[in-house]
Amino acid sequence: MKKIGFWLFIILSISPLIYLKKYDFGYHTPKILFFWFVIIAFALVKSFKYFSTNKISFSLNHIGVCLLTYLTVLIASGFNAQSPSLSFFSTFERMDGIINYIFLIVFYLLLSNEKIEIHDWQRILKFSTAIAIVISVIAIIEFHKDDFVRAKSTFANPLTLAYYLVFHFLLVFSNLINKLTSQSPYKSIEKLVTILILFIIGYGIFTTSARSAIVSLLCGIITLGIYSLAVFKGYRKKILILFGIISGLGITVIVKISSLTSLMSRIGDFSLLDNSSFTRIALWKTVFTFWKDKPFLGWGKEHFVYFFTTHYQNAFHNSDEWYDRSHNFLIDKFLESGILGLVSYCLIISVSILSIFNRKNHLSPIQKGALLAFIVSFISFHFTNFETYSSYIIIFSIFIFITQHSTANQFTIRKNLKIAFSAYIVILIFSGYQLVFKTFQNYKTWNNIKLTTDNIYFVNQYNDLLSQAKIGKYDILLKLGLLRSLIPNNRNLEMVKDDYYKKAESNFKNALKDYPEHPILLSQLGFIQFESGNPEEAIKTYLHLKEIAPYRHTNILDLGTMYMMTKQYDKALAIYDYVLSYDDMYQITYLNKAYCLALIGDKTNAAINLKKLSPKIIIDNQVRYDTVKQLL
Repeated sequence: MKKIGFWLFIILSISPLIYLKKYDFGYHTPKILFFWFVIIAFALVKSFKYFSTNKISFSLNHIGVCLLTYLTVLIASGFNAQSPSLSFFSTFERMDGIINYIFLIVFYLLLSNEKIEIHDWQRILKFSTAIAIVISVIAIIEFHKDDFVRAKSTFANPLTLAYYLVFHFLLVFSNLINKLTSQSPYKSIEKLVTILILFIIGYGIFTTSARSAIVSLLCGIITLGIYSLAVFKGYRKKILILFGIISGLGITVIVKISSLTSLMSRIGDFSLLDNSSFTRIALWKTVFTFWKDKPFLGWGKEHFVYFFTTHYQNAFHNSDEWYDRSHNFLIDKFLESGILGLVSYCLIISVSILSIFNRKNHLSPIQKGALLAFIVSFISFHFTNFETYSSYIIIFSIFIFITQHSTANQFTIRKNLKIAFSAYIVILIFSGYQLVFKTFQNYKTWNNIKLTTDNIYFVNQYNDLLSQAKIGKYDILLKLGLLRSLIPNNRNLEMVKDDYYKKAESNFKNALKDYPEHPILLSQLGFIQFESGNPEEAIKTYLHLKEIAPYRHTNILDLGTMYMMTKQYDKALAIYDYVLSYDDMYQITYLNKAYCLALIGDKTNAAINLKKLSPKIIIDNQVRYDTVKQLL
């Protein structure tokens, strides 16, 4: 029972190394489930400890109050959302529902009340840094091995890796400043080892090719540097020398990778017109334009897809992969939970910074500077990105550290509430079984099915999974719908395709009760209905989808294709003209229209539409283009 908080942090430090390479979302979902398991186990241990005492005391400061306020708003927005199920349970891909945030709050409340000595904190940070070095080495090997692709190491994507490494770079850097400004001797070998660690982690950051990571790192270093020069006036010369060394390391890394044109062009050639920046700005403008839709409680957590499709803009048609986040953590907060959520979240950050510089806290000068740099780095990185597991753990650990070294109000619960705590233990055990064990079991079964050849034969297993899944239901359903691609021209599946279509359609309709009017599920349902020989129902589904997303090119053109394939040519042409009325730059529409005109014998207008196609569109759609040319 001693040092349980210390060991929990040690265990969580290992979580970045947990992944299942062959599984979908295997670099992310297992980490979250591991975190949930650790928190439940820790809560159970603490509960048994409470039973042995006459009273239970705990503290709560302003950070805790703000966190609980934000959670309350999140829960309210979740129940008010189009799909409370989606808000609370999320998907395998993200694992970022309200349930996950509840675990993070429990993590904070339990650990902020757990006494961890400063030397144990130092051991935790050293251990975590050792893990970061391993992950950096894996990233560097991956970067050079796979023809200089963006490294992601043991994480789901390069950006998640980038922020994890930025934090650890700043952690080591702040420790180096602490050593230089302290009275204790600092051996040369220690300096060399520390600089080597900074080089390895810094190299790891560059392998991600994440521009936001470079900005975040610079913001953190500059913040810590200005603070250190202002506070440690007697050590300014040493600090400036250190900054010179760090600058030299940065230049060395840049020179080392300067020959890698693709990497350097991504990091250095920033433009507001490139697809990444352009789409972010377009998304943000859309949010600002339609902010009055649901101003107070927002759309609900994990509901960006609803906002995105409802207010779909022409600028998005080449960036459909952006549909689930705005790529700005503050805008995400506003969309998820409205003005109330955004204000309460900003209060968390503001109160944390104020707590750092509160005279009543027990933080050393270097700790204050490091914590400020961490928070500035967090804000600057996530200004163009969304939060993930690693960033959640890091920022909540920062909240815990600040709280442990700050004053707080003390509360006491007498032992006559033992019955309530018995119920609490039952809830923990039930949560562990349902949210961790059952979710992982479903996740593993789903992936094992997907890894099986011709897995359309496992449609009954999909039915079983969908009947019991809460978390991941959306992902399982989407994969079930995509299995239809196995059917065309595969005679071996003739015996099972009718059963597949029937069960798939039934599952999608049932799921739409949990995810009402979900645009992606509706589109998949329409495809299944059409391909199973029920075009009338498919067209009804897509007409409804058009009402929900009146300007989403892809879905509306699919509706036009359905009209065309059922020989309703006038309606198909009306759809194509409708798309061109609001976006005459979406060139694939001209190709579809030309095909429809050619089918009805209007070769002149078909040829006119073909002439409007760019060479790229022709190359990307060569088969369809050649088909139209043959009809002419």
